[in-house]
Amino acid sequence: GLGSVLPAELRPVWADSSRRSPLFEWLERFALSPLSERIREARNAQREVPFRIRLDSGTLMVGMIDVIWTEGGKVFIRDYKIGQIDSAPEVLYRSQLLFYALAAGKHFRGSPLDLALVSLKETAEIPIDYSGIPWDGLEKDIAEAARQGAAGPFGPSLSACPSCPWRSECLPGLGQIVGEDG
Repeated sequence: GLGSVLPAELRPVWADSSRRSPLFEWLERFALSPLSERIREARNAQREVPFRIRLDSGTLMVGMIDVIWTEGGKVFIRDYKIGQIDSAPEVLYRSQLLFYALAAGKHFRGSPLDLALVSLKETAEIPIDYSGIPWDGLEKDIAEAARQGAAGPFGPSLSACPSCPWRSECLPGLGQIVGEDG
């Protein structure tokens, strides 16, 4: 079953029916929602769409978009979330969708975009505004982040701890949570 293909750290969660049942309820509610119906009715909706886009700098962008479709000349990108959207730093999800938007913009040659997060827990669609984004600047930022990521090693940046989604899993982050020096 599904439990055998999940990453090892998620198997205990999946085995616990008290934690699995809410997920089924969220998915069932979403499946009956107008948004789900809209996606089902989109003739060209594609799910779990992998992409590999080479930027002008030579940087290779690789990712997977949860769902994408075109309608009326516009490209729609949706990213599903099962956690509390308001508990994660806005910049994290916004950056993720802008990454997808840059890839889609390159592929669809500048077609207008419609970006949103989809909270499965709340059956809600949260639009992401990308107006005023300097695409050349975003492309340079992504290339620089890739360069830095490949260059390593890196020391901890304690200033990022308060908004880091992994702060509870690293020693410097734990120190910030309990108020100790990292």
